[in-house]
Amino acid sequence: MEFFLHLWDELDDMAALCRHLSRSVITEFASLRAPRRLWRGGLRPAARVEAH
Repeated sequence: MEFFLHLWDELDDMAALCRHLSRSVITEFASLRAPRRLWRGGLRPAARVEAH
């Protein structure tokens, strides 16, 4: 029975590691996309003004 407790503990540690890594990757990608969205958003109104 003790073997299963150790196995469960290791699986729980691996799951926590995977959650941490996935959150870190998602956060990094989101931070890389934010400046592009602001940059594109800043160009759109100027393009509309030039078109009129």
